[in-house]
Amino acid sequence: MKSFRTIYKNDVKVLREMTCKWITLCPLREYERDGAISLKWKKEYCESELNWRHCKRYQLEEECIPHRDNMMPDGSFADLKMT
Repeated sequence: MKSFRTIYKNDVKVLREMTCKWITLCPLREYERDGAISLKWKKEYCESELNWRHCKRYQLEEECIPHRDNMMPDGSFADLKMT
């Protein structure tokens, strides 16, 4: 579920997206549930107001470029068993 923050520009109400639109579909959520990776990634990237735009996974997904499930938001690869 996306969260939004209300901001005003020139007295016009604007909703600003606060989380990554891929947050619920990202395979990293499964790794978090399994305890294989820290929740810090989700907090620092996926749920941050602006930082999710710097996520390498997000950038590749937006360009329809395939990437491995174990690719972390900073572009590094976690040493995880692929299912």
